[in-house]
Amino acid sequence: MTDLRATGELRILLVEDCVEDELLISRQLRKGDLAFQLARVDRRTDLEVALSGSEWDLVISDHSLPGFSGLEALELVRRHSTHLPFILVSGMIGEATAVEAIRAGANDYLLKQNLIRLVPAVQRAVRESQEIRKNVEATRALEESRQRLFESELQYRTIVEDQREMIIRFDRSGTLTFSNEAYARANNCRVEDLLGKSCFGRIHPDDVGQARRNISAVSEKNSYTQMQMRVIRDDGSIVWREWHGHGIFDEQGELVACQAVGRDITELIEAQHKLRESEQQYRSIVEDQREMIIRFDRDGLITFSNGAYARAGNRQPVELIGQSCYSRIHPDDRETARSIIAGISYDSPNAFLQTRILRDDGTVEWAEWNGRGLFDENLNLLGYQAVGRNITALRMAETRLREKELQLAHLARVSALGEM
Repeated sequence: MTDLRATGELRILLVEDCVEDELLISRQLRKGDLAFQLARVDRRTDLEVALSGSEWDLVISDHSLPGFSGLEALELVRRHSTHLPFILVSGMIGEATAVEAIRAGANDYLLKQNLIRLVPAVQRAVRESQEIRKNVEATRALEESRQRLFESELQYRTIVEDQREMIIRFDRSGTLTFSNEAYARANNCRVEDLLGKSCFGRIHPDDVGQARRNISAVSEKNSYTQMQMRVIRDDGSIVWREWHGHGIFDEQGELVACQAVGRDITELIEAQHKLRESEQQYRSIVEDQREMIIRFDRDGLITFSNGAYARAGNRQPVELIGQSCYSRIHPDDRETARSIIAGISYDSPNAFLQTRILRDDGTVEWAEWNGRGLFDENLNLLGYQAVGRNITALRMAETRLREKELQLAHLARVSALGEM
């Protein structure tokens, strides 16, 4: 519909078979200072073409037309548009016909011999039509907005409900205002049974205080919080859950609610406990070993040392991390040691060597090492592990034995010469 305030000109379709009446109506409209464009039709087919081919602000129709009536013209107009203004004008019209026209959707009716009301009737009809159109457009926009909101909510709920993670929302006091199905299932109840209950109710008593402190610390500048906590189930069993939450704030920056996403981490916590127990057991075994145990990377830098290896150098294990494993080897044995280690491969992962070890006081001891390469799943060399023991006493015993053997051999030669 044309807005008069935008164009200042009305597009009027006149359904009239008399040219003189057309001039009469046009003259009356000009007297009212209306700017308009007027097109006249006098047949049903022409009216149908005009309605479908152009936009109109108003239809003025005679009651008596060749081959059809003003009421039939009104019916055609209403099929085209329910809010296009229609004014019925006739040289003679009875009260019953006028009432019928109004009931059929005409905005007004006038007598041709009394057109003084034509301009006010046109202005009122156009204004009402514009208001109706605005209301229709506003209603349509509202319905579209509601539909988009419904679709958005449906999509949101579908996404939320399909999540395996637990999702909850609660107010500042901890009262639950929303829960997805995953959270309800995790607590063996229905969503409606959770709403209005405290989100802290199922948390282990030893963890409730920390959970409340975490929520209390949420602010606009620090709106995120994370926590692992124990939860007591209805059967008394304890499970672990990890929650990631954030605050929801009003326009004044006040916390009004929190939303949190959680997952069950019981298996992860149990695995971590078992791993720690395994590591403690492993370290206990390693630390109790009399043999020296070290690990070092491809450059020979120590990444692990047990207590026995550290004690052999009067050090603490932590002092050796990052040090070269070759630094304590006698200079005359280092190249041999490097060469043997360099020869380790996936096909030949083990190595054996005996080296002299320099102590801080300058004395020399002997160590025997059994080493092996460490490889990843792609068979790439990561580093080495070696187990060693001090064989100084054994080497000294071997030396004394060789000396005794030489002495006995010398005595045997001397005895043989005496007999001669």
